[in-house]
Amino acid sequence: MLSDEDFSSDNLMFSYFIVLESKSLSFYNEYVVELIERADVINKVLELPIDCYELYDSKENNLCKRINGHTSGYRIKFIQSVDEFIHYKSQINCVIVDSLSFITEINSMVDAPVLYMSNTLSTRKDLDLYNFSDVNAISFRDIIESLVSKIGGVCQDAKNEIEKLVSEASRSDYIGTDCEFVKTLYTHSNLVVLKSMRVLFNEVSNSAEWSESNVVGCINLINNIRSKIISNVSFGDNKAPIYDFILSDLSYDVKFHINKSNYSKKKLRDNDLDDVDGLDAAIKNLKKDRLQYSGTTGDVEKDKYLSERYLIEKLIAVGASSYAVPNIKLPLLSRDYYPLLKIIGQIDRGRSYKMNEAFKLLISKFEVDIDDRLDYFKNHHTCSLKLISNLPIEWLDRNGLPLMIRDEVSRVNISPGVVASKVLLDTENIGLSPQAFKKILVISSFDDFDPLKNQFKTCLETCGFLSSSSGIINHEEGIINIKVKHVEVDNCNELIKVLNENSCAITIFNMHGGHDDNGEGVLALKDEKVSVSDLIGNVQVSPIVILSVCDTCPIDNNHYSTANAMFLLGAKTVIGSALPVLARESAIFVSRLLIRISSFLYIHLFKLKQDIRWSSFVSGLLKMSYYTELIDSMKEEYEWTSNEVEQLRFFVNMKINPLHPDWHEKILQHLACTAGISFDDIQEYIRKEFMFPECLKYTQLGNPELITITADNIE
Repeated sequence: MLSDEDFSSDNLMFSYFIVLESKSLSFYNEYVVELIERADVINKVLELPIDCYELYDSKENNLCKRINGHTSGYRIKFIQSVDEFIHYKSQINCVIVDSLSFITEINSMVDAPVLYMSNTLSTRKDLDLYNFSDVNAISFRDIIESLVSKIGGVCQDAKNEIEKLVSEASRSDYIGTDCEFVKTLYTHSNLVVLKSMRVLFNEVSNSAEWSESNVVGCINLINNIRSKIISNVSFGDNKAPIYDFILSDLSYDVKFHINKSNYSKKKLRDNDLDDVDGLDAAIKNLKKDRLQYSGTTGDVEKDKYLSERYLIEKLIAVGASSYAVPNIKLPLLSRDYYPLLKIIGQIDRGRSYKMNEAFKLLISKFEVDIDDRLDYFKNHHTCSLKLISNLPIEWLDRNGLPLMIRDEVSRVNISPGVVASKVLLDTENIGLSPQAFKKILVISSFDDFDPLKNQFKTCLETCGFLSSSSGIINHEEGIINIKVKHVEVDNCNELIKVLNENSCAITIFNMHGGHDDNGEGVLALKDEKVSVSDLIGNVQVSPIVILSVCDTCPIDNNHYSTANAMFLLGAKTVIGSALPVLARESAIFVSRLLIRISSFLYIHLFKLKQDIRWSSFVSGLLKMSYYTELIDSMKEEYEWTSNEVEQLRFFVNMKINPLHPDWHEKILQHLACTAGISFDDIQEYIRKEFMFPECLKYTQLGNPELITITADNIE
């Protein structure tokens, strides 16, 4: 039998490479133009297997592994050169090409055979080249077997071993249905998911854009298949589905609203852009939500924008197919929400008492527009959700709580496209052991006379994180010892040096931030401001980045933010700030995160011996922060003693760690009882006084759910 190491992802997973020769970006959301033009290639890849197991295992087992994230998802890479291919290549490589010259170039530089596919070149088996018309989920098995026989070695042994483990009788290639769906912008990603799940259905193309039965039918079919898989196949290790739903919308880059003068007809003409009339008409129609319908002016630009939107749906489908999860499309548009978000930003920066009312207006708008779209999971106490939007939909209300508190959520911004493409294509699971938290890097930068200079450091000292630790695990005290490496930098060169010398799994930034006049996110160091573009290509950051910095992912500014830039620097997940954060509260938030790593992780890994996803870990922190802020908000009005406050916090902890199904209702009932008021009274208090606590400013971005803190071989 082969060892677990032999069955590594590199030996068994397919890497799909798509060759793009140009990096020019689209006008609307800054996606690579050539990628938009070749987007259908992504659809084809998603009809093929993720790894060797899927060639031989039953469809039930394959879908089970996808649903619970047991393996990484589709590994799709865009490359421009052979050097990039060599950097990313694995054991089994599939390259989508349009020219024979690229095949010759790769073959001259690599030893192992490579599978080539194309939608323009004819099949040539002597070159291991196949036209897409000759490739499907069934024929792909024979093609890969031929390739693996040439590769040999561990890859051949692994393939043979998999064949022995799965009987021919258990294999079933397709799931038959009599369903018919119309392909539109609103159903496209879900139809791709169904094809990736090997579901047979009749697909119809016409001009219809919205049909309730059509949209709901796709989602229901995916959900029905998932339900049967979850009920009939054991997940093992208590692992829940990695996602229950993806929520996405039609939001776009708010640059058209922030910098209106830059997109006037005169300005477009001054910039010597092609088809100024078409662009002007397209921008106006975009703001009015007319571009997805036929019969508008500026048809060429309308088609360009729609092509970009379909690319976004295809990129969403990569993650959705990887984990067999439906995508719920929300009817939300940037033009409707930017004015509300701008007001919230102005109020928060002015520390106005009107924030509660402004936030209620936003939530009410969400509720009206979304209507019953969340009914798919209205009876779930909590869900794992992926949000793909430029809007802070993690704030919308679900059963009396903000979505980000009720559920486990992370978000990917749709723009800029160069960032969104990278994050949406990142489906690789990574595991971290407790050893990964032995040292955590904190980078600070403040002027010597800044009153905030030592506040964060003092908080870390008070919690004992700056003292030297003896050994990573302290069983006697029941904690994971954390040593914080606190570094102060003055300028960009010092920042780059520290980051490039860093090997920590977590990096925390503590400084001022914002946006410059050009709309780029900036970090304000002691001697200078560092923009997004100053860092790209110069540094590599930790997989987990915490930004204790103002406006790193602002709701009312350009999405070319500091938080988004971190993904271009190598981060897998970022906790960013939607608005300015209060220094004291920010220091407390990060200290709580470190305490939770030290104490909660020890219990979870060493006592319960269970893995935990980073997204779940942060979600628990946000829940605790929410109720702690609620208790602190109420304690003076209801004259609670210090002992009562501690007892209330303990009660909250017991309901959240582990999470009880009805935790929110039980917590509110307990708070109401302690305050001597009714359940309705405390709900009214929240509506009037506690709509927007500080913890809602911290947004989980990227793919935190793909980082697992493991309990395996923990000693």
